[in-house]
Amino acid sequence: MIYINYVSNNIKGLKMSETIKVGIIGTGFGQKVQIPGFLNVDEYELVAVAGQNYAKTIQVSEKFGIPKAYKSWSELINDPTIDLVSIVTPVYYHYEMVMETIATGKDVLCEKPMAIDEQQAYEMWDFLEKEDRVGMINHEFRQLPEWRFFRDFVAEGNLGEEFEVNIVYSTYTRLPFTGRLWNWWSSSLMGGGIWGALGSHFIDFIRWVFGEFQGITGRLVTKVHSRPDPITHQPRPVTSDDTFHAVFQLTSGVEGTINGSVVRHGKGGTIIEAYGSEASIKIDWDRTVWTAKKDQPWQKIKIPDKYALRPIKEGENYLQPAFEVLISQLREGIKKRISPSPSFEDGYEVQKVLDALRYSHETGQWVVIN
Repeated sequence: MIYINYVSNNIKGLKMSETIKVGIIGTGFGQKVQIPGFLNVDEYELVAVAGQNYAKTIQVSEKFGIPKAYKSWSELINDPTIDLVSIVTPVYYHYEMVMETIATGKDVLCEKPMAIDEQQAYEMWDFLEKEDRVGMINHEFRQLPEWRFFRDFVAEGNLGEEFEVNIVYSTYTRLPFTGRLWNWWSSSLMGGGIWGALGSHFIDFIRWVFGEFQGITGRLVTKVHSRPDPITHQPRPVTSDDTFHAVFQLTSGVEGTINGSVVRHGKGGTIIEAYGSEASIKIDWDRTVWTAKKDQPWQKIKIPDKYALRPIKEGENYLQPAFEVLISQLREGIKKRISPSPSFEDGYEVQKVLDALRYSHETGQWVVIN
């Protein structure tokens, strides 16, 4: 498909008195975090929403007081009053939606992972740059207090020489007892799987803290081989991964592992550990931070108040305050006409690592990342 830009009503920059008019595509995660987030941040005006199910889209628009409910995502993107489109959809929609958004002269926030593959991600980034639009990838985990403290601890040189970093993610959410039905997440061709969904966050974190990947190897595993079809309720094959194992090296020489699964019993969570010549640091399952030196026991660290997000209100998703920080940074980027990090370039670099592990899984090789 060829995308041709045309002159829209959107100006290249916004006057300081103007609000940024937002349209959101997606009524799943979109209504859990993004819609309330945009409604809660100054200088944004949420004017439109679109989803796969029009009846649900209308319900969401009425629930949140959003003026326009569109039957199709293309109608929303082509609304000339919208300045920013936020895409909160399955991965296989991202490329076409992003390209059409840019072609209509709008800025864009895209859910992670950025695309189905590296080629799509590169074309999305390249088109954004050529059309002088602002784009950002929704890696809101960067704004979590423990992640920011961890990054600063490393950046300040507390580890000494950096040796290794290891990440383990475990949860029960796709074990058979949860009753999950087959959907796009069960299809590798549609961009489903835990490696893209959570691995993308962990790759982004490692790049953000330690630098670029040099190479990677590993396995993508499917433990639950079928799920009930939502219509027939008959078993339908699962082709996406629910477990992954990765071993990597960075250009700095730092080595590490990333291991994750959504089919492990127990509440679980994320453990992130880094080791150096002078100290160690880890984020534990419960999001607490610990450090250690020499042969001393691990010591729990109180994260300084400067890293705190606003308190989570009753009924809110725990990611909403972090998302609000991310879109506040996006707002300033739109004003200055600069794409903040995590940018489309960051999304492309993450996609290269995602694809490299997939190739390693297919070939059994160590894959060098250019």
